[in-house]
Amino acid sequence: QKLIAGKTEEELYNALGLHYIEPEMREMTGEIEAARIRLRPDLDGLKVGPRLPNLIGYGDLKGDLQVQTDWTDGENSIEEMARAAMDAGLEYIAITDHTRSLAMTGGSDEKKLLKQMEYIDKLNKEKFFLQQVQDKLSSNNIYSESRRTIPRAKSRGFRILKGAEVNIGKDGALDIDDRVLAKLDVVGAAVHSHFNLTEKEQTQRIIRAMENPHVDIIFHLTGRVINKREPIKLDIDEVIRAAKRTGTILEIDAYPDRLRTP
Repeated sequence: QKLIAGKTEEELYNALGLHYIEPEMREMTGEIEAARIRLRPDLDGLKVGPRLPNLIGYGDLKGDLQVQTDWTDGENSIEEMARAAMDAGLEYIAITDHTRSLAMTGGSDEKKLLKQMEYIDKLNKEKFFLQQVQDKLSSNNIYSESRRTIPRAKSRGFRILKGAEVNIGKDGALDIDDRVLAKLDVVGAAVHSHFNLTEKEQTQRIIRAMENPHVDIIFHLTGRVINKREPIKLDIDEVIRAAKRTGTILEIDAYPDRLRTP
């Protein structure tokens, strides 16, 4: 027996006359044909490359719109999260700590949110803060050697956005007053309780939250946690129609424990 290929996935694809297909594109929707390396007789047998789309890589990301900090249930400060984001080459992050009805997270009420907004404004205005961050990054890169090729954001352009991950109540109402939500740069809303409602009730609940003019994003739409919690029952088509109507973003949560798309 002779080994033709198989030491790596790339080697196996090449032996079959295919360009390597990234795992995210292996869905039997035409990617094999698109990956074929073709010969053009009219061009003296020149190999023509694949027609696969380019995936978005980590280096293409501009910002992170869901960041929790030690103001609630996160482990790191706003400054530490900003440093990590800049080191990864991001241009902005939105601080989206949980809100008050999630008591176990130390969720923010209106007073605490306003205080945090004030603090973020101060950080954004203080030029010495950005210089301090850049100096720290130069001397202590917190990422592994393999990630140092990711371009760093310019300190002048980096910005911390004010946000919140607001809890959606059983009836679709939010647990933070609209007057405070209006002051935020980014408002995400999410289901954290009442997971066993009917499909109709859950769908109406999500749509009501999206109809709030201050809500920009629905976080982890189905609430699924693999091996721990089943997704809530939703009429996804109806939710997507409402999202299109209200201009609301639906998060595709690719975190392994929550992997679920609309």
